Amino acid sequence: MNFTLAGKNQLLNTLGGLTAALYTTSNFSTGEVTGGAYARKAITYNTATTGTKTASVLPIFDIPAGVTITHAALFDGATRIAEGPLVASEAYTAAGKYQLTASDLALTDPV
Repeated sequence: MNFTLAGKNQLLNTLGGLTAALYTTSNFSTGEVTGGAYARKAITYNTATTGTKTASVLPIFDIPAGVTITHAALFDGATRIAEGPLVASEAYTAAGKYQLTASDLALTDPV
């Protein structure tokens, strides 16, 4: 059984208070960025439509020098609810900023 569009939107709209984290590896248990002024960041979302919840405010992270970021994850409280690789990894030889632009959430039916 597949969710209706209304069901997908309702499920997505129950998610609130999401935060994003960046990782240096695909190991989401131990690979989160640390050091410098890095911290997880809140993401603000629009109301879900068409089975997709789009970000209205994208987080900007402080990245310490000597770090290569490769993955990101979304958290609802302490629970990791989404994870995956960045479109492209980014290496920081000096401290810098990174804006997470791919943070939309979508519910799709299986093929």
